[in-house]
Amino acid sequence: MMDAEQETTQTRRRILDRGSQLDTVITAARLRGATDAAQAAETERTALANHYRDLLPAVTIARCPSTGATVDYPIDVYDLDGWFWEYDAPIRRPPTLPATWLAMTGAMRLGEPIPDTEHRRRPGPGVPYVIPRLLNCPDVRAVLTELAIGPHTGWVITYFGPLPTGVPLENTWGTSSYSVHQNGTWLGWDSHESPLAELDFALRPWLQANRLLWIAPNDHTATLRDSLTDCPYLGLEGPHHRASIVRGNVRRYD
Repeated sequence: MMDAEQETTQTRRRILDRGSQLDTVITAARLRGATDAAQAAETERTALANHYRDLLPAVTIARCPSTGATVDYPIDVYDLDGWFWEYDAPIRRPPTLPATWLAMTGAMRLGEPIPDTEHRRRPGPGVPYVIPRLLNCPDVRAVLTELAIGPHTGWVITYFGPLPTGVPLENTWGTSSYSVHQNGTWLGWDSHESPLAELDFALRPWLQANRLLWIAPNDHTATLRDSLTDCPYLGLEGPHHRASIVRGNVRRYD
């Protein structure tokens, strides 16, 4: 008997494959001026997108250092070929966020195979990092944890604290924008991607300063830790340049 995880995996695969077929149908129909055919395909494509969004598992990625509230974020953990990871037009289900949540960035060590997707994916650098611009703000702290994304190893860095005044936040992991919240109220959208030179891959000083905490891999209790001696995220090797993936090809950029 098929378990729930296998069923979700197969359903997701059918959705993505059918979506790719419909994209081809829509493009061809528009080119030949077949408006009705294009609209019918677009309607089915929208229904598939909604079904895909509902399938995303809510994964515990962080815990607020000040309140203890967890962040359960709907993420496509099956692979980068999912629509969740489309950089320009991601399909995501809005999470329920604690009032202290500020931003979520990420990094990823790419495994094999690299997905052959038409639209680009930008999963970040190959090792985790922090953004000093944010951690230098009063009462802002970050939490780092590890998350498997299919054959890839992801690291989620989540920032908590009061909304900084006059300081931009950072684009949400894998996307070109971020949502702005203050005391749990959504204020709108903005966009900012820090230059590579502004990212800090030296995590030890931030741990020592208690501005960065971590959750152990596969720790379902999401226990916050601050120790240096057993932190698995120190000294990781990998590319610091960000990755952009299109058609199975990886390009590194600043």
